[in-house]
Amino acid sequence: MGPLTKKRNMAPFSLKKQFPEGGGCSWCAADDAAEPLVRMLADCTRLVPCSERLDSGCIVRGFTGKVPENSFAIIRQGLRVALDDRGRADVISAPWEATNTQLRGFMVRQLFFIGVLPALLRGNAFLVHGVLAERRGEGILISGPSGIGKSTTAARLNSDFTVLCDDCMLLFRCGDGRWIASPVPTWSRWILGKPAFPVDSNKQIELKAFYLLERGEHGVFDFLPGEALPGVAPSFTDMVRWHTGSYPGDVAKKLLNNALSGAMALAGSLPGKRFRVKLDETKVGDLL
Repeated sequence: MGPLTKKRNMAPFSLKKQFPEGGGCSWCAADDAAEPLVRMLADCTRLVPCSERLDSGCIVRGFTGKVPENSFAIIRQGLRVALDDRGRADVISAPWEATNTQLRGFMVRQLFFIGVLPALLRGNAFLVHGVLAERRGEGILISGPSGIGKSTTAARLNSDFTVLCDDCMLLFRCGDGRWIASPVPTWSRWILGKPAFPVDSNKQIELKAFYLLERGEHGVFDFLPGEALPGVAPSFTDMVRWHTGSYPGDVAKKLLNNALSGAMALAGSLPGKRFRVKLDETKVGDLL
């Protein structure tokens, strides 16, 4: 892959995301044409502005008729991407005025993914599909297939809980065995026209347990032997599949393998339960 611009002050607008064990990633607008996209990412994540490109992340440029060598198009999402050998990206954005609300939603979702891609490739960070909720300073993951009712269940947790995100989280596996989660926006606010769910992607909370959501009579049940991993693994692998349809095969394969390894590690290191609820108005937080 071709080399990217060397580390330098970037203008006019840049964001950063700090990681739990130091370091982080950045999204740097290299010109005025790219600034609206990076500012849109800032609006929905509350990420912190920074003055220079960090070791990981991406540079975003407006389209000028030229594209990076060895770049690939992200179909339907208005971006063209070139990766270096560490997963850092040079991103060309479609002209902002030529995009609509839904396309901008796809673009900003992919831009977040591209920025954290080096950490995902290293295998110590994972994008996970699910609800992140906090109770007394401890985090829980509620996972389950699309359409099972995760967002509905999140809205029915009692006042002991603060829901930090209802769609996706960035999860880090630390060297000391902790799992640290950060909220990621509900991208369907653009794609499906749903109301915005406010998140703060700067927040970091230690994950203490995970629950696999099921429909049925209310209750919390132990996993049978061998159930936990196949239950939680799709929450890791689905996020890879949703984001990497146009990516080079070696990148997608490595991310998928990392996701499976992450799911295995989580299922083997944190307590997990099956969480069964009915789709009614009953508060369900007392079950957890």
